[in-house]
Amino acid sequence: MNEGHAAFLTIERIRQLMLETGIRFEEACEATKSGNIFTTHTPVPAGIDWFPPELVNHYFSGYYGELGVSADTFLGLGRANPTNTHSEFSPALLAFRLSAMSNGVSQLHGHVSREMWKDLWPGTPVHEVPISAITNGIHTRSWVSGDMQSLFDRYLGPRWIVELTNQAVWTQISQIPDPELWRTHERRRERLITFARQRQEQKHALGSVASKRSQESESVATKILNSAALTIGFARRFATYKRATLLFQDVDRLDKILNHPERPVQLVFAGKAHPHDYEGKLLIQRISRIASEPRFYHKIVFIENYDICVGRYLC
Repeated sequence: MNEGHAAFLTIERIRQLMLETGIRFEEACEATKSGNIFTTHTPVPAGIDWFPPELVNHYFSGYYGELGVSADTFLGLGRANPTNTHSEFSPALLAFRLSAMSNGVSQLHGHVSREMWKDLWPGTPVHEVPISAITNGIHTRSWVSGDMQSLFDRYLGPRWIVELTNQAVWTQISQIPDPELWRTHERRRERLITFARQRQEQKHALGSVASKRSQESESVATKILNSAALTIGFARRFATYKRATLLFQDVDRLDKILNHPERPVQLVFAGKAHPHDYEGKLLIQRISRIASEPRFYHKIVFIENYDICVGRYLC
């Protein structure tokens, strides 16, 4: 189970096993638990779903009779304190309780998760809380642009895509001529900047009420960013621990870096905050305010409506 949204499959596995074998609910819980693994991704309480008991009862009361359990027993599986009949229900807690193994998605996240969920195992030292860690991998073709893939195919051969840890494959990287590698990079950066300008034009057009103003906005948008400048992209979820505003701790120093006459730098931001993460939304607001300052207007862009398309351009 990848995050808490899939947690209810544990209940269906229990129901099916009870139906097939005739064993009791408690026995089916233990029997199915051995085949369940839960991966938690969210290291902040604001990102964890909680639902009122009456909503859970509305959708799952039909299960209670089939499982042979009371509403309180069922709800207790997803409550921080199973005996508190007034507390809300979390699918993440359900997944933790009905899985033989749980893990975070990095060593640090495993540490944070053990601290965050330690109350589920009262009396257990934090370092012994049974939440391990597995560092995430990536789907290579999703993270390497088509331009760069073609370059690798020509000079490294097809093995690079399936033998990522084979150093013998990557020693051939030096065979790529520097000008060809650099031009590939420049093409990708130019695409990103063109895309960012188009998004800014659309943003201004939506906020315009007169055609003249719309044309002026379009003219301004085409001047945003520099296709030859070092471009740093930030495209991820706006949670506080990702430190999206770390670059803005000293805005005067940042001003000197971004507006350096010989070595200019520019920043492109994109991403969303969880609907309930107020602090994450404040991060986006702060970046938008700074980006609107005259000294940063052409140097910092926040692309709205983050999705897989925006993510591909930036990554």
